[in-house]
Amino acid sequence: MLRCMGSGIGGEANMATQAEGRSGAPRAAVLFGRYPQLGSCKTRLAASLGDSDTLLFYQALLADTARKLDRLPDTRLFGVLAFPGERAEVPADPLGGSPFSHFELVPQPAASFGDRLAFAMQWPLAHGFSPAILLSADSPEIRQEDLQAAFEHLGSSDVVLGPAEDGGYYLIGMNRFHPELFQGITWSTDRVARETAEVAARLGLSFARVGRCHDVDFLDDLSALARRRAASPDDRCPATDAWLEGRLPGQSRRRVGPDGGMLQ
Repeated sequence: MLRCMGSGIGGEANMATQAEGRSGAPRAAVLFGRYPQLGSCKTRLAASLGDSDTLLFYQALLADTARKLDRLPDTRLFGVLAFPGERAEVPADPLGGSPFSHFELVPQPAASFGDRLAFAMQWPLAHGFSPAILLSADSPEIRQEDLQAAFEHLGSSDVVLGPAEDGGYYLIGMNRFHPELFQGITWSTDRVARETAEVAARLGLSFARVGRCHDVDFLDDLSALARRRAASPDDRCPATDAWLEGRLPGQSRRRVGPDGGMLQ
């Protein structure tokens, strides 16, 4: 059952007692991203792909990531998204499924990127769920085993990070909230993961990593994704694969070929 929550940290009843069938362990996973709206997501890709195809692509990324989180057993699921208005609606799945059916949607506050990321990480921990992991929607090739490994690492470590190939991270997790990990970080650079690890070391926090993954932010990233998916197909990201192959309803005839070029 999907519910929409307000953007304040306090005030709700103890949500750890309201897991609606998913409360075998009081852990949580957060999907962090933007609500998919025409012209407001993946704007750097939209310059090459057009707004309509870019919207479908981002819907595919969100849905595929939600599917992975929904497979985690005994985990409370939250979608902390930047909504265009006050109303929090369920993101569409281009494949027609309902991967968000077990998610609680939480609007991000109007704040800087680091503050919004900190808010999303703090949300489950402040409501009685621990450990908690936060996952970006920009890495469709995330492995299910890395999600499970993140929780396993948190059994003996204070912080876990999933480094991205571009120097950022696609996953962060912790047992209790450490706001310092989101302060003074040079976001959107290749130093994000390294600086986060350095802050953890200064705080004396034990630290673990899971496997690396690729973000998709630029056209070159998308071309590389198309090549990897063509070379090693699997069922990891079905909606993303459908977009890459030009099979989504409403998609233009253009698609990204295995060589990275745009095909008609």
